[in-house]
Amino acid sequence: MSQSTSPDSARFVNTTATEQANVETISGAIQTSQEAFQRDLPKLLTTHPMQWVAYCGIKRIGIGPSKSDLYRHCLDQGHKRGEFVVRSIEPLVSEDVDALSEV
Repeated sequence: MSQSTSPDSARFVNTTATEQANVETISGAIQTSQEAFQRDLPKLLTTHPMQWVAYCGIKRIGIGPSKSDLYRHCLDQGHKRGEFVVRSIEPLVSEDVDALSEV
């Protein structure tokens, strides 16, 4: 007796695989954005301290005084949620310092 897959269940499997690929692509874009931010942070600290910056992959989308305004700007430019990051331009706190605050 052979086991068949209904068209509906095949579509579900394909959708699930596509969604997984999208999640991996988005995760990669976010990772690339984080790396670009860390790369540029030393210069940003001298040129735009205490502001906000947005990245989509290696591309800097904008710099501004407000996280919400910059987030809205990214969406207005056609970027989708999860494809970009908005970060505060301030010194990174090392994990060692974070661990001390938990003591």
